[in-house]
Amino acid sequence: MFTWLQRWRLIPGLLLSQWGGFLGLVWIYGRLNHRRLREVLHVRRPNLWTVAGATMLGLSGWVILGALADRVMPPPAHLIEEMRKLIRPTDGDRPLIVSLFALALTPAICEEALFRGPILRGFQGRFSAPAACLLTGVLFGVLHGDIWRFVPTSLLGALLSWVALSSGSIVPSMLIHFINNGALVALGYYGLDRAAEKLTATAQLAILASALGMFGAGIASVRRGRRAQAENQTSQTS
Repeated sequence: MFTWLQRWRLIPGLLLSQWGGFLGLVWIYGRLNHRRLREVLHVRRPNLWTVAGATMLGLSGWVILGALADRVMPPPAHLIEEMRKLIRPTDGDRPLIVSLFALALTPAICEEALFRGPILRGFQGRFSAPAACLLTGVLFGVLHGDIWRFVPTSLLGALLSWVALSSGSIVPSMLIHFINNGALVALGYYGLDRAAEKLTATAQLAILASALGMFGAGIASVRRGRRAQAENQTSQTS
């Protein structure tokens, strides 16, 4: 049904699918279990360490996953062109803010609500934390219905799940999701992705190395935030 809606009209169909479908399912789940949406989603205020880590992961993750996708299973040229037209139609009458809202902010809220909400928490109650993150990531990859993006999308989903469990809040995973999608939307909208394809191998390697460094710092910052949160809870109980 969601696919049909998006084929009918892309942006309206996408918004209906996300806000009415994904977020709507979570709302129904909460109502059936007599829980508020905030409780179902684990909406809690993250500390600064976690916010900083999420920001770095969002800024670096798409670079690493893009490089991985190009090495493991590079998408065909026609698919890349379709993605570019999705971000900015050939008539050019869609403002950047609309593309950011539909393709970055909306998935960051609605997809995270479903996957890092009931799905992840449901798996967490039945499996170990790593298994819950992996299973949620695989389902996240399947959702996007694209074999060429399955591996990087699944890895992104597993990362988002780990951050949500580590921080005890869905907010950092939403932030990573928004920055990741927003960076890709902005690059595609202004055609900077084409310019990146023309960079020398040395320049590409330098960008990837910088992204890996930032990614490692982001992981460390999220872990530091988890320790700070645990220490704070211990001091409050004592």
